[in-house]
Amino acid sequence: MTAQVYIVDDDPVIRTLVEDYLSASGYDVKAYENGHAFLEAITKEASGESAMVLLDLQMPDMSGIDVLKEIKNNSNCARLPVVMLSANNSTEELTSKADVKADRYLAKPFNPKDILQIVKDYLR
Repeated sequence: MTAQVYIVDDDPVIRTLVEDYLSASGYDVKAYENGHAFLEAITKEASGESAMVLLDLQMPDMSGIDVLKEIKNNSNCARLPVVMLSANNSTEELTSKADVKADRYLAKPFNPKDILQIVKDYLR
């Protein structure tokens, strides 16, 4: 079974870059432009043991924190590791008041090799 990576980011350049890079590295990648689309899709399918989410913190309509809360409250995907991506270098400061925490934080811009290493770390 191929490891599944979900990308949720409103920036089409980021989505395409990460999707192409991870797909070329052998991962099954599904990309979503907003949290609503991702949550709708994830509730319809069971996420496997070998899956994770790369989630943008700052998106219109539904923030990454709101999406993270929904993920952690949904038995279908509560165990998914979530890596929060943000253009703000103080991501942990922004999320420190949130009642749910991501598994890891990564500031944008990032090197695709860094994303690949993070994915490898979580999906061994």
